[in-house]
Amino acid sequence: RVQVPNREDQQDAIWLRARQKQQIYSCKAAVELLCEREETKLEYTHFLSIPLAFDGKFRQKVDEFREDVVLQRFDGIDASIFMPSRRMHFTLCMLKLHSHAQVDEMKEALRALSAQISTTADYGRPLLASMRGLHIMTDDPSDVGVVFTTDRSTALQNRMNNLSDIIFDTLKARGLVSQQNLMSQRLLSSDGAHAEVKLHATLMNTKYSRNMRREDGSRMGGPRETFDASRLMERFGQVTFGDVFLKEVQLSCLEEMGDDGYYRSLFSLPLCDPKSAR
Repeated sequence: RVQVPNREDQQDAIWLRARQKQQIYSCKAAVELLCEREETKLEYTHFLSIPLAFDGKFRQKVDEFREDVVLQRFDGIDASIFMPSRRMHFTLCMLKLHSHAQVDEMKEALRALSAQISTTADYGRPLLASMRGLHIMTDDPSDVGVVFTTDRSTALQNRMNNLSDIIFDTLKARGLVSQQNLMSQRLLSSDGAHAEVKLHATLMNTKYSRNMRREDGSRMGGPRETFDASRLMERFGQVTFGDVFLKEVQLSCLEEMGDDGYYRSLFSLPLCDPKSAR
């Protein structure tokens, strides 16, 4: 007999009952195999974010950019596709934490990582991102779904990859993320040997479009809308959003917001000595 807890239950364990031990072992192996096979179908629930929204000057620049672009009345662009400035962030890694035990294990992993990262040579140096320019995910500006800004300096990329290697190794060792999942998120090198994170702060995303939402606000399925960003890139491609200190990684809830309008945080992992970012 297999007893599975309800979604509302605080207990995450699946209970197996049988007359013989071997039946228990066989059933346990079958359940584990099924979980591994179905894991790819599970939705993401949390993510590791690096907040940018705490910086008031950066938020102001993002808001000014949105207002300036909307006034241009470019085809396919309206205010609904802009990321709210209070949610601006880099995404380090998406996560599938579907049980209370997994969330607790994630917090423990980040707690251990905090102690480990604080001993690295770079911890005493501030981590700064110079947010400049508009960028797209493809080479075709006439068919765009996402526009982002970032810091493309080699120094920042190398430092973030080194930090990500430490973080990913710990998460893999604790079974919180798999090598296959990291590869599918394109967070590793082609041979999977080391981290290659793509830092991008989304400014515009057509999945937020009012045309992609039902009357109750929920998102509709179907193909993503795109727009021609050629004129946008010509007019605003070299925009500057200023320098932002990257203070910490947060374990963020994907669909829940905190009182400040940013994704609800369950745990924070400092990326550098707080004194260095002052």
